[in-house]
Amino acid sequence: MNKRISIIISTFIIAVIACSCSQSDRIERDTSLKSLLVGDYSFTVGYDDPLCLSSSNNIAASENGYYFTDMNFHYLYYFDKTSKRTVPVCNMPNCTHDDENCNAYIDDIRHHPGLWYFDGHIYLVGKKDGVMGLYRINKDGTEHTRSCDFVSMGPQSTLTLTVHRGYAYFSAEEQDENDKIFRVKLDDNSKPEVVYETPNKDEAIHDIRGYGDGLILYSYRYDKETDTNEHKLSYYDFLTQNVTNITPDEFTYAIYAIAENCIIYNSANKVLKYDAKTDEVSVFYDKGCCDISYDGNYVYLDNITGILNESADEFDFSNRVIKVMDLSGNQIDEIPADTKGLNMSYFGDKDYLLLDFTEKYDNPINRTIEQGNKLQVLTADSMAVLSAYDKSQIGTDKHEWIVLKEWDIDSIVG
Repeated sequence: MNKRISIIISTFIIAVIACSCSQSDRIERDTSLKSLLVGDYSFTVGYDDPLCLSSSNNIAASENGYYFTDMNFHYLYYFDKTSKRTVPVCNMPNCTHDDENCNAYIDDIRHHPGLWYFDGHIYLVGKKDGVMGLYRINKDGTEHTRSCDFVSMGPQSTLTLTVHRGYAYFSAEEQDENDKIFRVKLDDNSKPEVVYETPNKDEAIHDIRGYGDGLILYSYRYDKETDTNEHKLSYYDFLTQNVTNITPDEFTYAIYAIAENCIIYNSANKVLKYDAKTDEVSVFYDKGCCDISYDGNYVYLDNITGILNESADEFDFSNRVIKVMDLSGNQIDEIPADTKGLNMSYFGDKDYLLLDFTEKYDNPINRTIEQGNKLQVLTADSMAVLSAYDKSQIGTDKHEWIVLKEWDIDSIVG
């Protein structure tokens, strides 16, 4: 199965399971949550971790466009917001952009999902001599340079990562050990240092996001004695090195959005809103779990999670929509996103929504390639499509998606 599809399916399965659970007991939160969330919601492109993008960020927002990879992770592309054109990230004249000599070719280094844009460069996770780390690429595709190394990881390690304000922050989950958050500075050959360690060996960190002068951490813990699941949000402060519990009531999975003065999140087939000013929780949307994002203007609710939470032999994506809401829970618009297959919202910034999906071919395409000293047959039985929605259409009767890129999804036969 294609790597990106496997990741998407795994993420949604976890979300579906989590949305069917709930935590009825009221959480004892630290009182500093109010001061943490009350204030302006803002971030600087190329400096801060963009919270408005999906946490599975296979798309990186820059000042004037978006960087992304093809579905098979072979090449790096760029979509320009002004010209609305997609081009390979390669400045070589007469390049055909279809082999390993192209500057946009990344299959030789890319080893893990994730793409980041910081200080005029693109970063992705690569592997060399068994050690994973970040590679830096110039905006024209030149100089694929090793930026920093992570710690050595075992074969069963699970990597969670973000780039925020000049550092890579990552967690490498190891069995029978407490999870740790490491920090390593970009581009100066420094070694990773531990900045946080979970209090329990069975508490696993599943999501890291940069937020202001700190990190928001999502962790999950299963209590065997009580047969209950504990889902927790914490805030790690860079300056004080203190960890604050910011878990709202009935918080049941890492699908959430930090907005002005509030957290919007899934719980037991509905979306809730925690208001930091009043310290109260209310129902924000009562028609099922959703994928959630906030871009500084609106909250976006994608009902794909609710669709997958339904008991069905085949899921019906024809009713797939992305609802546009204000912070009071009023619906501003509804964007159609009906597709023929499972897809992924990357949401985007204030300018565009981004969505990829797969569509099955009626007749698979087979082709033979030379791989080392032998021939292999590749089959493409479906097509991947990455699309963008211009948010200036919100509030109008116009809802058009721009196709950024289409490509065959390859798998090896035999």
